[in-house]
Amino acid sequence: MQQIDGSARHPGRRATAMAALTTVVAVLPAFLVGGLAVQLEQDLGMTASALGVAVASFWAVSALLSTPAGYVAAGLGMRRGMLLTVGLGFTAMLGIATLTPHWTWLILWLGIAGAANALSHPLSHGLIVDQVGSRNRAFSFGIKQAAIPAATLTAGLSVPIFALTVGWQWTFALTAFLAVLLVPALIRVLPRRLPSVAVKSNKPTRAPLPRRLRPFLLATAVAGAFGSGQANVVGAFTVASCAAQQAVPRCGSACWSKDFRKRLSVIVALRHIETIL
Repeated sequence: MQQIDGSARHPGRRATAMAALTTVVAVLPAFLVGGLAVQLEQDLGMTASALGVAVASFWAVSALLSTPAGYVAAGLGMRRGMLLTVGLGFTAMLGIATLTPHWTWLILWLGIAGAANALSHPLSHGLIVDQVGSRNRAFSFGIKQAAIPAATLTAGLSVPIFALTVGWQWTFALTAFLAVLLVPALIRVLPRRLPSVAVKSNKPTRAPLPRRLRPFLLATAVAGAFGSGQANVVGAFTVASCAAQQAVPRCGSACWSKDFRKRLSVIVALRHIETIL
C-alpha cells in the first residue's frame, strides 16, 4: 500500500475524505438544478418536463460513460483523474451560472457533470481500496456513498441561504468556487498513480469476467438502478413538488435532509457490524 503524501498517520481518513468530496462535486450540479427549480422556472422558462429532461441527461451520460470511464481512470492515474473530475464539475456549475440563457443549455452542462460523475466513482473506489484497511473499508465506502445524499442536502440548504438572497446564478458560482478550493488538497495528498503489482506471466493481463459472477453483477446493477432511480427522482422534484403544493421553497432543505439521515443510519450500522466482525 502506497500511503498518501503527507498523511502517513491516517492515510485512510484522507483517502475517504477526498473520495467523498470529489463525489459531491460531481453530483452537486444535478441536485442544485432540482433544488433551484423554482428560480430556474421563473428565469429560464423551465417546466417540470424540462426539469426531467435536464436531470435525465445527467444520469444518461453518467450511465453511458461508466464502463469506459474505468479505462480512462486507469490511464490517467489517481491525481490527474480526480483533478479532471473536479474540473468537469467546476465547468458544469460555472457554465450554468454564466452561460445559460435558456433551460436547454442545462442539458449540455448537466451532460458534462454526468461525465464527471462517471469518472469519479472508479477513481474514488480505487483510492479507498488502496488506502483503507480491509477492516474499515466497508465503513469508508458507506461514507463515500453518503456524499450523494450530502449533495442533495447541500442543494436543499442553498435555497434559503443563497438562492433567495443572492440569486441562483451566484449559488452555482459559489459552488464552483468551492470546487476550486478542493484542487490544492487533491494535489497535495493524492499520489500520481496507484501502485500496481508486476507479475511476470505469459498469460494476457485482461481476463474475461467469470461466468458465475455475471448473474450477481447483473442482479446488483438492476437493484441499484431501481433504488437510485427512486432516490434521484425525489432529489430532482422535491422542491418543485413543494412549490406546486403552495409550500415555500425553504422546504427543500427539510425534505432532502430525510435522505441524508437515512444514509447516515446505514453508515452507523455498517460501522457496528465491522466492530462485531
